[in-house]
Amino acid sequence: MISLLILFLILLIVILMAITALTSIYVRVPFVPSSQKSLRALDQIPFQGDEHVCDLGSGNGKVLFHLRKKYPHMILTGYEIAILPYLYAYLKNILLQTHIQFMYKNFLKADLRCYDTFFCYLMPGILDKVWHTLQQQIASQPKKRKLITNTFHFHHITPEQTIPIPKSNTNLYIYTL
Repeated sequence: MISLLILFLILLIVILMAITALTSIYVRVPFVPSSQKSLRALDQIPFQGDEHVCDLGSGNGKVLFHLRKKYPHMILTGYEIAILPYLYAYLKNILLQTHIQFMYKNFLKADLRCYDTFFCYLMPGILDKVWHTLQQQIASQPKKRKLITNTFHFHHITPEQTIPIPKSNTNLYIYTL
């Protein structure tokens, strides 16, 4: 009986890994977690601490868990469509009771108007879709919002601020929407 249970769990993990890999291929965005160095760079951004932050492609939730430690009153939401990183973040959130909302949903199809700050670590091709989606949804609203990108930036838009990621050749880029 125990051997059947172990076999079932292994099969389930293999299936979830295959689904995650196929999702990454389909959306052309591999799962690459933010580095500790990029989290230290994120610490240089002066948040007020009560913002509603949305991580577009939150993966395993690393950025949101980091923000929760530093800013316990932030409202944090992550969108992810790769099943394994999403499940990891979702279960960790339950176990640690961090009260972060993780959504298993494509953020390009979500209503993003309620957020103050967006974070993403996405490939350049998808970044253009992010910009277009955000402009469509919030361009007419007077409220100013921030978009923070890790490593990749928009070539047609000048960032308001660039924060070097220590001991790397990359940056965080901050845009005002």
